[in-house]
Amino acid sequence: MTIEVSPGVATSAKEVIASLPERFTKAKESGDLLFFPSTVHNHVENGIEVSSFPSVIEALGVEVMKPALPTPHFDAEKDQSKANKKSKSDPFAPPYVPGLYLGELKDVEEDTDYVVFFNKFSIVPNHILLVTKEFHSQTAPLMSSDLVQAYQLLLAARAAGKRFFAFYNCGDLSGASQPHKHLQLLPIEDDGPPIERIARSVNLEVPGFAGMLLVKSEAELEAVKKEGVVNILRGTGVGSVHELQVQGNDGEPDLAV
Repeated sequence: MTIEVSPGVATSAKEVIASLPERFTKAKESGDLLFFPSTVHNHVENGIEVSSFPSVIEALGVEVMKPALPTPHFDAEKDQSKANKKSKSDPFAPPYVPGLYLGELKDVEEDTDYVVFFNKFSIVPNHILLVTKEFHSQTAPLMSSDLVQAYQLLLAARAAGKRFFAFYNCGDLSGASQPHKHLQLLPIEDDGPPIERIARSVNLEVPGFAGMLLVKSEAELEAVKKEGVVNILRGTGVGSVHELQVQGNDGEPDLAV
C-alpha cells in the first residue's frame, strides 16, 4: 500500500532520515523552524561528565528562548472534540507548515498513518516528531504501531551511521505541550545519553524519559546541582531488578500448580 503525498516528500523512514541535514538548514533559513543554541555547563557526578556530549545538549544548563505558553491541561474527550471540529489550534493538523513537514509513514499491519515533522522550537539539530495523522490524545498509551514506526526511524538512523533517542511525554505532567499524540526523536552520541549512564552507575532502571535533563535558568541549574543528578533519578526511577531476574526465584523450589 502506498501513501499519496506531494512530490519530494518522504514516504519511508529511510527517506526521512536521509533528508534531515538539508531540510533542517532550509527550514531554519525560511524561518519555519526556530533554532535556539544553548549553553552547556560542565557537571561531573559518579565519575561521569554530563557535558561530554554537548552536541545533543545532554548537559544540565540550557537557556532556551522558547515563547512562554500556558500550562496545558489535557482532557482526552475535550481534545478529541476540538479535533473533530478541525480547530487550527492543533499545529499537527493540515495544512502543514512546509519547512517542518518531512513526510508520511504508514503502519500497514494496523492501517495507521503518521506524519513526521521537525520540532518547530529546536535546541538540538534534527529534532523530529512522529505524529499520528488522525487525532489521538497525548494521554493515551503507546500502541504497537506507534512503537513500530518509531523503531523503523531508529533503525533507519542506525543504518545511516547515526543514533537517535526516542521518547514519549504522556500528558501534561510529563512536560507535553500539545494534546495531539506525538513521539519525539533526538540524535545522540555513540555512547548514549550521560543521564542513562549515571542511572546505571547507581543500579537504577533507566527511566525512559530521562535521556536528558534540561533547565531554563541559572536558578534551576543551581537547584539541580544542589540536589544532585543521582538523587533526582532516584526520585523518578526504580531500583534495578536485573540481578533478581537473573537469579530467578533465588533458588526456592517452584510452587506446584
